[in-house]
Amino acid sequence: DSQRAVLGTSSAAGVPGDPLTALIAHNDDYLIMACRNNMWRLKGDPAYGGSLGNVSQTIGIVGPKAWCSGPEGELIFLSLDGIYILAPGGTTDPVALSRDRLPQEFKNLDPVSTIISMEYDIHSRGIHVYLVSTSANSRSHWWIDWSTKTFWPLTLQTDYEPTATCQLQGFAIEDDGVILGGRDGTLRRNNKLAETDCGIAFTSSILIGPIGLSSDMLEGSIKVMNAVMAISSADVTWALQPGSTFESCLTASSQDTGTWVAGQNDSEYPACRGQAYAMLITGTSGRKWAMEQVTTVVKQAGRKRKL
Repeated sequence: DSQRAVLGTSSAAGVPGDPLTALIAHNDDYLIMACRNNMWRLKGDPAYGGSLGNVSQTIGIVGPKAWCSGPEGELIFLSLDGIYILAPGGTTDPVALSRDRLPQEFKNLDPVSTIISMEYDIHSRGIHVYLVSTSANSRSHWWIDWSTKTFWPLTLQTDYEPTATCQLQGFAIEDDGVILGGRDGTLRRNNKLAETDCGIAFTSSILIGPIGLSSDMLEGSIKVMNAVMAISSADVTWALQPGSTFESCLTASSQDTGTWVAGQNDSEYPACRGQAYAMLITGTSGRKWAMEQVTTVVKQAGRKRKL
């Protein structure tokens, strides 16, 4: 009987098996069976010569939706030790993703008080990771840029936080995307062309830096700066934050400010001096903007001055 029940116990003798946290049909020929602290692979038909083998005795998956499939068929999942990747076939050990830059928020998550969802975004080539508290307290979520393996924090207002997600494959490319089911019962998705957040205008900004101006023990200054914005871009306000150290410029006060408009802009001659600087660019509320490039010419300004 190919449809009969099959005993799946593979724990050590005399030790109860761990409860399952995720079942993943990762390929036509095998099923990943994950617990919180270990992982197994069921290959083939268990009632007709199939086999159950261990993938890891220490790494598991924290929840039923704490995983997604990557662009090359790999399994990407969240364990108690952070983000891991399992190569197609499931025959090798899971590999940690960028452990040296992994945010601490990914480690030792409590799956009982956190709804964890992961979805791979085909068009944006990245992974949505939502860590939603079961209480009304909002927390940080994350976007993982898959091409650079970098992590970007994301915050949502409490009602918008998704308790369920899915990848929608539409007939038209503009219909594709990751659908978010919010706490308020509304379905939403990200739209790069939107200028409001569900009809509410918002201000966007980016802080670029720290950017070095000189070598150690010296200070530098910006001699000239030039920007090119996208042809259809809205106006943006720029501000330079120089600092005597790389860390200090991220929170330093702005010393030079100005406005850039669409297309090629006139050269600027700021009085920015320090070991490093950060550049804050703020868009017009309710308008989308895009920057093509910013070019700066720097020069040595002398020895580092004591504060």
